[in-house]
Amino acid sequence: MASVADSAVTFASKARQYGLSQDVIDSLSAAGIKTYSALLFAVASAPGAVDEARLKAAKDKHLGAGASEGVVAAFSRLLFEAGTFVVAELRSSVAGEDDGSKKLTSQERASRMDALRAKLGAWPITGSFEPSHVLIDAAFGMVADSSVRYLPPSKCSSREQEILSERRDDTLFRLEATALKAAKKPVLPKVDLGNELRLYQALSRRGVALEVAGVCSFAVHENYVRGLLDHLQRLPPAGYSAPGIDSVLAADRAVWQHVAAQVPCLPTVDAATKVDVALLAAAGTPAVAFHVMPREKKRALDDGKTPPGKTGKGDGGKDKGPGKGKDKGGRGKGGKQSTGGKAGSPSKQTAVPAALKGLDPNKDGTPLCFDRNLAHGCKRETWQTPAGSLLPLWIVSWRLSKCLKASGFETVAVDVKVGHGLCVMLHTLMVWLPDGTWSTKAEAAYPLPLCRFWAHLLQKHWESELSARLAPSAVNWSGPARLFETRRALGLFPRGRHPGELRNPFSDKVALRLPLSTAVHLLVPGSVAQIAGAPKGCKVLSCVKETSSWLVEVGVPCEPEAFMQSAASFRHPSECDVELPADLEETLSAVSRMSCAELARRRCRFLHSILQRSHELSQREASLHSGLAPHAKAVLRGKRLLLLEELLSSLGHEDTRLVSDICSGFKLTGWLAPSGVMEPKITAPSESAANLWRQRFDLNAKAWSQTTSTASPELDRSLWDTTVKDASSGWAMLLPPSAGPPADVLLSRRFAVVQGDKVRGVDDFSFNGLNDTLGTCEKVTTMSTAHTVALGLRLLRIAKARGMRLLGRCFDLKSAYRQLPIHLDDLPYAAVTVWSPADHAVRVLQMFALPFGAGGSVPGFVRVSLALWRILCRLALVPATMFFDDYTCIVLESDAVNAEASVHMLFRILGWRLALEGDKAVSFAQAFQSLGVVFLLTPGVDCSLSVSNTEARKAEVAAWCLEKLRSGQATPKECEQFASRVRWLSGQVFGRTAGSALRVLLSAGRASKPHTLRELKPELLWAIRWILDHIPKGDPKVWSLASRKKLHLFTDGAFENGTASIGGVLCDGWCQPLSWFGCEVPDSVTACWLANDSEHPIIQAELLAVAASVLCWSLELRDSNTCAWVDNEVVRFGVINGFVRPDSAMCILERMLRSEASLGIQLWVCRVPSHSNPADGPSRGLCPAFLSKAKEVKVDVGALVSLASGR
Repeated sequence: MASVADSAVTFASKARQYGLSQDVIDSLSAAGIKTYSALLFAVASAPGAVDEARLKAAKDKHLGAGASEGVVAAFSRLLFEAGTFVVAELRSSVAGEDDGSKKLTSQERASRMDALRAKLGAWPITGSFEPSHVLIDAAFGMVADSSVRYLPPSKCSSREQEILSERRDDTLFRLEATALKAAKKPVLPKVDLGNELRLYQALSRRGVALEVAGVCSFAVHENYVRGLLDHLQRLPPAGYSAPGIDSVLAADRAVWQHVAAQVPCLPTVDAATKVDVALLAAAGTPAVAFHVMPREKKRALDDGKTPPGKTGKGDGGKDKGPGKGKDKGGRGKGGKQSTGGKAGSPSKQTAVPAALKGLDPNKDGTPLCFDRNLAHGCKRETWQTPAGSLLPLWIVSWRLSKCLKASGFETVAVDVKVGHGLCVMLHTLMVWLPDGTWSTKAEAAYPLPLCRFWAHLLQKHWESELSARLAPSAVNWSGPARLFETRRALGLFPRGRHPGELRNPFSDKVALRLPLSTAVHLLVPGSVAQIAGAPKGCKVLSCVKETSSWLVEVGVPCEPEAFMQSAASFRHPSECDVELPADLEETLSAVSRMSCAELARRRCRFLHSILQRSHELSQREASLHSGLAPHAKAVLRGKRLLLLEELLSSLGHEDTRLVSDICSGFKLTGWLAPSGVMEPKITAPSESAANLWRQRFDLNAKAWSQTTSTASPELDRSLWDTTVKDASSGWAMLLPPSAGPPADVLLSRRFAVVQGDKVRGVDDFSFNGLNDTLGTCEKVTTMSTAHTVALGLRLLRIAKARGMRLLGRCFDLKSAYRQLPIHLDDLPYAAVTVWSPADHAVRVLQMFALPFGAGGSVPGFVRVSLALWRILCRLALVPATMFFDDYTCIVLESDAVNAEASVHMLFRILGWRLALEGDKAVSFAQAFQSLGVVFLLTPGVDCSLSVSNTEARKAEVAAWCLEKLRSGQATPKECEQFASRVRWLSGQVFGRTAGSALRVLLSAGRASKPHTLRELKPELLWAIRWILDHIPKGDPKVWSLASRKKLHLFTDGAFENGTASIGGVLCDGWCQPLSWFGCEVPDSVTACWLANDSEHPIIQAELLAVAASVLCWSLELRDSNTCAWVDNEVVRFGVINGFVRPDSAMCILERMLRSEASLGIQLWVCRVPSHSNPADGPSRGLCPAFLSKAKEVKVDVGALVSLASGR
């Protein structure tokens, strides 16, 4: 036993704490007095019956004759506590009370943990392997009760989880002998066992806790655990499936049942030896082996093209309607014939023009007229087809769409309703190709120069309208341009084509007039000017058609010296202040001006005023709610909508129809009206709600037949409990049971998604195509991690100036979508089927609140979330960012209490529910979790903010990789889903280094038959191993307020006459040359490039110049803001994206990226014209005059060979 009375470690610790010297403690120990109980019975025959003679003798012997009063007092206190502890433990053992005495003391627990760490040596009992105090106490409870109990892995929590979780003890009330007694019962936190890694960690924590408690040895328990988990790694026989985690848990439960039967009473001495023997014997019993035996697989009739339990449209089921993304006749969106079987119904196949032989009529059998797309008329069967059934076959190229979007246009596909007849061949075709022809093949392919030229002509025609449309607006606060600037300033390397670094990289502009007979492909703006009269290296800037000629403006590049003077004024993005939304800027301005006390007073006055105003509006609010639709009345209960409208009006909120839309409910079908607070973007519906309503009988029958029980009864029960909760909360209504699908609603399906330790019900409104009926004029825009980082950096400057710390936390709207109603007209479309384990039948849930899974729910909710965020920032003066239902707040430490109370009060007054428990309700802290990552705000001289992935996400990635490497198989769908997960995780921390592995995963995810297992190819094995080695162990991304030096790096590569050469120039922040190098690439490297995969290895030479510069000037570039200037667009975007072709270039790039990361270089890659590149001369063996004062450095040939090979 190691209770308080019998713990030697606790006794010694208390004695030292009370002031007894080590000599006194050693004297007591030598006499055998090492515990409280030994001290008591050394001087007394029973508690409270102290023998004065024995007490005096003990004091004289151990304390000495001249002991001070303090030492005597300390000894007396120990004696008093000894009597108290012994009596309390005796009373507890007799009465059977659980009053907390069955716990190890903190000193005893720490001593035993230290002893175990010393015993295990290299085995680390830290992090995820360190058991919680509650788990150790639960294990010690077996020793206190002398009985073996089962500790399930789901209760084996870690010390980290215990620290971060909310402390809560349940109180147990019992009625004994007409007296009510209360005892506290500690609650074991629930542990996630979602994968094999987490299961092993939980079992290992249990082994540590059992050894610390003295129940069994860690070595025997670890041997048993590894043997148990080995069953998960064994390959099953053909036709059988390997056991899963549930099988291991069942086997573990059976083992401890057997141990409890073999050891009915734990001995007081050497209990671990007896339990060890029983544990090893139980692990090999047949009753345990039964649970981990392979199970016979269910026989599948086909390959299974859809995931289990979720069948998509067009899956070959009973429904004969067209699949998602297919038009009438089974054609895809591009007009191509589907490969999945015979097209159309043979009974309705009609004649079509010869050029379109084999295509279908529409679903109703009406022939489709292709007359407007052919040079001849239709056959007899189609000439009377009405205009409404026209089907255009001309599809706009994606290249043209991209060029138009870059020019400010919005492209959208529309149905043609009215034809304009055949081409009468009276128009004139201008030449396009150099030989004076207009090739039909070139026209059909839409080459990129042609698309750019067309986009330029349209841009010129509507120049004034486009300039007004592209002007920055205070409303579009989170558009792509603003997000680009934010990510660029934080060094996150935004994707896409970047704006020019320099406003005007040309020294002069020349206007030329060319005849109309000039080949148009030579006049594309942005292309190299290959026309007569244009100086070398010029580019076409603009092209305007006049009456008798083309007016072409070309830009003449400047000389290197002039370019460096212009580049000196270019600011590295990290030197620029991050632009935040206007509302957040005003809040930050107030925080910087006011003290924390003044901020608190301002918030209190604001909250008091709106609380008073809410009482004034109470009658009007009641009248408004009484006039709402019955379903909306239940969903919006308690929300002060008129108060919300007044607050938004005071802010001049552009979304003036928000409150009226909340009252009427949000639409799930049809076109949504623009709100004015999000980025304009047209997304047209591809389906009609009326058409789906006509097909509801077939679609409902399909949904009804596919709603069945899953393989997990617990999952079915959790999903049903969630459904019942929705109905009982007034968010939905369960329709009465029926034998078949109802006819007055359109059914979708509800399925379960496991998220950690909870189950979420997702309503799949894409199942019947309802999401395709939604049309939007705006793109849903929220803030991202970049905005939160930018906010933290701005506040760090304020905190550093005041000598204060920053704290942060995330506020989460509870059941966010369920707080908003559906529009009354769309209620018939908002019904879902769900399997009821209680009724063993399909039930229908009529949704009243916005469903999680409907396309219309997202834009409606974001409008509300944005409005609440503006009130929180502007009026409550709480600096925060918004991401859907999460509000991430960062405040000064002395302002944290008031800010937290103000947020809760504001949302409570307005009637919006916040999460008040769980991981989303953690108070302000220096390290906090939000948006799936961990933010750490570090104070000090060099204030910094770091972002890292959570331990749970790292463990999830590691478990997936280990499982796939073990099995050697994966489905394309699994690779695609994992790639999207890893892309997000790597984007938080790594930026570009995971690009190669992600591309391999995405390539594997695009394979056919997405749900078919296939062997892992070597490149996929490499990608999975790379992710396993880097992402779970990656260092966090750190932003610091410490100043960094600025440098400019110019590089160039050349390949002429079979010889490759490179050059580089390093300049200071004012773009004054410091040093340079120029050399030829070894012939062995060039020969390798030519032999492998390239005829003109200019890309390799350009990349080698960049990598050699980083290696050569590693000391100068370390921890710097460096602008790298290159004159090759392929290399520039390759460095930005972390990926380039061919493979020999990718080897060089990977080496360069590793060096960049290890040196801490904030690299920004810029474009320099070839003629203006200062490194052009050194790359050709020349030393221009402007480099005469710079130092020439030599590059080691061996280093170049090593760089070229990627080593």
